[in-house]
Amino acid sequence: MVGSVPVRVLLVDRNPDVRRGVEGIARDVTDRLREEDDRRRQMLRAGLRDERERITLDLHDGVIGLLNGVGMSLRSLAGRGCPLPCVLP
Repeated sequence: MVGSVPVRVLLVDRNPDVRRGVEGIARDVTDRLREEDDRRRQMLRAGLRDERERITLDLHDGVIGLLNGVGMSLRSLAGRGCPLPCVLP
């Protein structure tokens, strides 16, 4: 249901001589809640994407860079005719 709906609520008191009531307007907020959930999910995905990118850069600068350096050193030693295992000078 879309739109506003008039609402009347009667509150019953234990004392039968006392009547209390509330009148107001009720609105269907389903679409708004769905949009908020969508925005929350988009923000979460963006945060995960940023975290993955940060981890990728950390690996590139750290472990992968170290492994590349080791590989270059091994190729250099192999180019000098040094059999493996080889003792560095």
